[in-house]
Amino acid sequence: MKVIGWTNWYDPRYPDDFSNDPLLEERKQAVAEELRKHNYHINGFYHQSGERGVPVFDDGNWLRVTFRTWGQIMADAFPEETGVGQRAYVQWAWAPPGGPDNMILPKQEDYPDFDYREWRITEEQFRRDYL
Repeated sequence: MKVIGWTNWYDPRYPDDFSNDPLLEERKQAVAEELRKHNYHINGFYHQSGERGVPVFDDGNWLRVTFRTWGQIMADAFPEETGVGQRAYVQWAWAPPGGPDNMILPKQEDYPDFDYREWRITEEQFRRDYL
């Protein structure tokens, strides 16, 4: 399983429900590895509202999760920045350690074969066209 790009929360190409995904733990591990590989520092707020906050996998799925779950993925990826305590996720859920200036986000050039712009959609367009 491999992350092939990043998209936004409202991308209509992917299923909404992640809770029944039998590969959820494997996906979270693959994301943590990708975060470390590129040194991405992404908080839960950006994961849910940023232009490139949601990882897309080579099997056609994505990982769209809660602030807290995302915070735990980040804490697992970078335990040296927050420790490994039970509440390490809290720092990453809303802001990266050191504040918003320490955010490091995915770039298009890191994923030349994945053009997220081709599928960009706003929340308003999503609600109008798909709800």
